[in-house]
Amino acid sequence: MTVINKLSKASVLALLLLPLFASCGDGQALVTFKDDGKEQKITRGEMKTFLTATMGAYDPTKITVAMQDEVLQNLALIRVAALAGKKEGLDKGEEFQRNQIMIDRRALIAGFDLYLKVNASSHKYKMLDAQMLFLKNDPQSDRKAEAEELLKKLNDAKDDAEVEKIMFASNENNRYRIQAGYLDPYCISCNPNPLTELTDPIKDRSDKKFVIVTNEQGIWLIRSLKVRDVKGDDLERIFLDFQRRAQNAIKKYYEQAGQAPKGEEKHPGMMSDEEVKTFAKEQAEAQVRRETRSLLAGEIENLKKEYPITFESGENPPEMWKEAPADDTLLFKIKDQAYRYADLKKEAGIEKMAPEEQFMLAMQVLLPSELLKKSSQYDKVVKSDEVEYVQALYTNDLLANLYIGREASKTTVTDEEIKQMYELRQFNEFKGKTLAQVKDQIQMGLMQEKRQSAFQAIKKNLFDTYSVKIEREKLKEGKL
Repeated sequence: MTVINKLSKASVLALLLLPLFASCGDGQALVTFKDDGKEQKITRGEMKTFLTATMGAYDPTKITVAMQDEVLQNLALIRVAALAGKKEGLDKGEEFQRNQIMIDRRALIAGFDLYLKVNASSHKYKMLDAQMLFLKNDPQSDRKAEAEELLKKLNDAKDDAEVEKIMFASNENNRYRIQAGYLDPYCISCNPNPLTELTDPIKDRSDKKFVIVTNEQGIWLIRSLKVRDVKGDDLERIFLDFQRRAQNAIKKYYEQAGQAPKGEEKHPGMMSDEEVKTFAKEQAEAQVRRETRSLLAGEIENLKKEYPITFESGENPPEMWKEAPADDTLLFKIKDQAYRYADLKKEAGIEKMAPEEQFMLAMQVLLPSELLKKSSQYDKVVKSDEVEYVQALYTNDLLANLYIGREASKTTVTDEEIKQMYELRQFNEFKGKTLAQVKDQIQMGLMQEKRQSAFQAIKKNLFDTYSVKIEREKLKEGKL
């Protein structure tokens, strides 16, 4: 069992032991171990960097002691297993060398991702405040004339109060009707934006006039109220302002309907101010989490708009190669710059790989790394230390995987063990089936159990050999 499997879905390249980014307060050692008698450490700052790399934005109050302990165990295992692998010369082997092909480009991509996450506090969100009246499609009649009449009423309204009355009376979206059509603040700069057909027609308008947008769902009369570029720290205020505006509208709706709440009574959609504050905070945190996780994807998508990617047949990538193509074969074009197979062959060691592997590296590594070089942030990224550290940590993780994989591969299941398991469960789990019928099933189950046990034994042996000590008494629930 490999370290990568033990780390669940965490990206190996995201295991970033980066003391460089730790502040002075983050320098506290939480793990110590010895390498040839010299004490090494893993700091609080490194644990926090790991969390940023794997989770993006996160709420420290929700990081439990158990989560912190698991992170520290994983980081310690990577370190000491890599040391053991190097001491046994695994860094000289063929598998290690194959996995080093195009490592500089892979490190650039992963380092770019880390750089954007580390600097996420300066990331800006283009937030749209909008108001909408929705009419459902009617297969029996064309509602275009009705929509045009409502559009005129909305745009001729003397003030916002009159617009709200029209919303209360005519909006066919139940949720937004009671809050006068005010839409939750929406990030139009975030990727992906699934609502472009609604936001594109209004995002650049400053006249606060409604426009009509028609799609398969219905007819939308929508207008932009405001577009703001804000940092993550300002999002909570924006969502709070919206929620309070929506609550005021909901209160008006019930009052005008003769259903004003009495005392502590609440109608659907109504919240107390404390509930509003909590909800606004949750909305802001969710927005930051979503965007931070996809910062690299967003950067690439924005670059593709300025530098379109095309292939021999247009926008569709070529089929995977079954044999190496000619040197002048077009791989892809970034705007007007063509990249051919001869360019891929310049990468050290690439010709040792199978054509299918070369194809995957061309499309998944060469292409995005070349595109990222077009970014306005490229120079900052390569001058920072993220790429160098990612490359170093990728090497450590690879060595750790090779070492643990080799040790775990020594696990075997004997025929006698299979027979004993069969006899134990012959009449319950196996329901009288013959040994031949269930032998493979038993062998697979036993192998899984024994490999899990082997992994734990390998980990314990490494921790004992390198005197790994995790100072759990320094960990606090919900505090980093």
